[in-house]
Amino acid sequence: MVFRVLVWCVVAFACGFQCAAGQDFRVVSVIYDVHDIAADRKPSVIATSLSLFHRNKVYDYIDSAHEVIVFEPGRNQFTVLTPSRSLAAVVDFDEVKHLLKVAKSETKTYLDQLKSSGDPSWRDAEELLSFHLDPDFTEHFDVDQNRLELVSPLLRYTVDCVEPPTTEIMNAYLTYADWIVRLNFVLSPHSLPPNCRLMLNESLRQQQKFPVRVELETRGSDSVLHRRAEHRIGRQLDELDRSLISRWERLLKSETTRRTTLRVYQRAIIASAR
Repeated sequence: MVFRVLVWCVVAFACGFQCAAGQDFRVVSVIYDVHDIAADRKPSVIATSLSLFHRNKVYDYIDSAHEVIVFEPGRNQFTVLTPSRSLAAVVDFDEVKHLLKVAKSETKTYLDQLKSSGDPSWRDAEELLSFHLDPDFTEHFDVDQNRLELVSPLLRYTVDCVEPPTTEIMNAYLTYADWIVRLNFVLSPHSLPPNCRLMLNESLRQQQKFPVRVELETRGSDSVLHRRAEHRIGRQLDELDRSLISRWERLLKSETTRRTTLRVYQRAIIASAR
């Protein structure tokens, strides 16, 4: 099922991010597909990303998409850049909010049509979409194992945690994680809606923990998902990190980089993938 759903009351947590000014750090994330993997086989890698936190910005490079996302909470915007095509689009937070509201409206219309059609599957769809609109988890934190669990009949998170290097770094990372999950849903309708991950991020804030391993398991009548994300944090940027940031900034300022709207940017990327 294509998850075109949901809205979250989007609030910028920029003040928590600004507190990390001057604290450069990096996070390497690797996402694995662990569904139906035999005990003697390694899970397949879905994607890796490099997130560089520098001067109140985050530069996130996704290798599978060859795409850079620049998060600027001080300007209330993202910039999505494809270096190989010299193509960029600015997406402000208000646009993200609007698109999430549109998704919620479309979901309600879809459910009404499904219900009136007499399709027996509408009850399962309503249960699933209602859950993603307003998640309800049982939360448990194991102090000895430093493990957080959010459990429901439809979705389960299991998170191995560590103490954050500093509270400011934790807040900066979780602020970014909140916004990137919203943007990912806007950019890709096949991604999971953001509310469940937003709830997990809030639980991490309450526990004052940094996630190093996040397992997600979903259950449903038409889909089962089991993925694992592993995050490695580094307290400093290396020479290559700074070189990448300089290169991306030059591209963003270059007159040869074509700037366009998000809609046109998405159409161009989809067309190039065919």
